[in-house]
Amino acid sequence: MVIAALASCTGMVVVSLLRRMEIDFEASHLEIEAKRRERHPKVFNEIKLYFYFECVDEPEKVAKVVSMSQEKYCSVGALLRKTAALSYTLIINSKIIE
Repeated sequence: MVIAALASCTGMVVVSLLRRMEIDFEASHLEIEAKRRERHPKVFNEIKLYFYFECVDEPEKVAKVVSMSQEKYCSVGALLRKTAALSYTLIINSKIIE
């Protein structure tokens, strides 16, 4: 449930910001990999997010929006960072954006 909350929070932030900035894209999805500690409490200790976008004309703006969602706007991510290493990868038009 916590990972679903993270996906919902960051996904809504990204889509809202892209719409506000009038940045068009044809398709997007988010995948998450998460690992938990071996012993109790079995909190998440590593979370990786993979943002996929297709048919994007302004990849640098999408990269900025995803960064903002992770560093500033997603409160669920901020909470999880207290116990887990959060990282993300951005893939636009089938290419990893560094």
